[in-house]
Amino acid sequence: MPENTKPTLWPAEIPNGFAARFVYDPALLRKDGTVNARAFLPCAVNGVWESSVCLHDMLGERSVAQTGIAIGKKRKRPLAGWADFPVADVPGATGNRLRVEASPSRDNPRHANILGWGDKAGHLMLATRLAEIAQACCFP
Repeated sequence: MPENTKPTLWPAEIPNGFAARFVYDPALLRKDGTVNARAFLPCAVNGVWESSVCLHDMLGERSVAQTGIAIGKKRKRPLAGWADFPVADVPGATGNRLRVEASPSRDNPRHANILGWGDKAGHLMLATRLAEIAQACCFP
């Protein structure tokens, strides 16, 4: 890799970093702190299955929530909370099928995507594996 090129695989760059999958349906975040797997299901963007996340590497809850609120306003949906998970655990939890790649935008420089979903038939199983490593963070 050229010296000035940033790696796209975040665990290599932030080994202990965390990401948030913003959730706008409160039924997907349980009171016992677990997350419904449907919170991680991907959608097709330009023919590629992806789940959008926000890399926050231990930002305070207020900063994470503000990002989720801003995204929700664009979608006209109130933030219910987020599924918080360690980025470095994604490959191991999914049998090295999924990976997290940075995809910063002007509106969200911490944006990333979970990629590698493959065939739609396997999405729920992979989403379940992600839910198992995530912690629900409910927004008041």
